[in-house]
Amino acid sequence: MHPSGSPVYIANEDDSLATAIDLEERKVVAEVPVGVEPEGVGVSPDGKTLIVTSETSNMAHFIDTDSYRDRRQRAGRHRGPRFAEFTADGSQLWVTSEVAGTVSVIDPKTRKIIKTIGFEIPGVKPESMQPVGVRILKDGSKAFVALGPANHVAVIDAKKLEVETISARRPEGLAARLYALTRNCCSPPTATATTSR
Repeated sequence: MHPSGSPVYIANEDDSLATAIDLEERKVVAEVPVGVEPEGVGVSPDGKTLIVTSETSNMAHFIDTDSYRDRRQRAGRHRGPRFAEFTADGSQLWVTSEVAGTVSVIDPKTRKIIKTIGFEIPGVKPESMQPVGVRILKDGSKAFVALGPANHVAVIDAKKLEVETISARRPEGLAARLYALTRNCCSPPTATATTSR
């Protein structure tokens, strides 16, 4: 959703479109063609840039919210970009790459990758490491990444861009937190909510 509360932006996976809907008028104000299987939607804190991730096309689309012009940007060398979230100050864009098993931290101004963060868990197959959701605390200190079928949540030091800890397998309430992270429905978790026991 735009920071002002309207419009709301929707990824239409089957139609390869991003749609903007004015909530007051209850009508579509724009449809932007994007890559195949758009999944994630993120909006910059200033409301000027819309990000749509196209999973099959391996693209993170940078769309101007005034002109709805799409300046396509590949999400690095990674495959399957799924989710996009800006830091509260707008200085970084975090994009999860489900197939590659990584998170790309991108400079929105240059659109270049600052760092790619990978994940390893002893005893967990690499193909199960599928980052799908990310939440960054408003103070920019930590990021929480839902690792999909691996059934873990990674806690990242968002200043150093390093994995701090990875939660124990299926701690109490983790399934609900994974759902909340991937469905973009809730406020950021507290630092104690997903750290290891």
